[in-house]
Amino acid sequence: MSGKYTNFILPTVAVEGSRGAGQAYCATCATALGEPGAHWKTGSVLTEVALADIPGGGYDTGFPGVFLRHFCCPNCGELLDTETSEAGEPALADALVLS
Repeated sequence: MSGKYTNFILPTVAVEGSRGAGQAYCATCATALGEPGAHWKTGSVLTEVALADIPGGGYDTGFPGVFLRHFCCPNCGELLDTETSEAGEPALADALVLS
């Protein structure tokens, strides 16, 4: 489905429209992610796992309050993005700046 779009925040998240009023879409299934003008992550499905709980121990920081976040499409389940954060921190705000 990504052939339909020309502007991408990420390879998995497309955007159409103008600054402040644009709409983000899942590049796989074209599902709108959140409301126009809102951050796309508000329209995704969020899951979190503590880094200390990831098998293998390679991600354990020794601090139990660090999480790996998965942002997925609410329609097709495509993994759109991941990030690490401390508990209670807001999601990182990805943005596309057009010149």
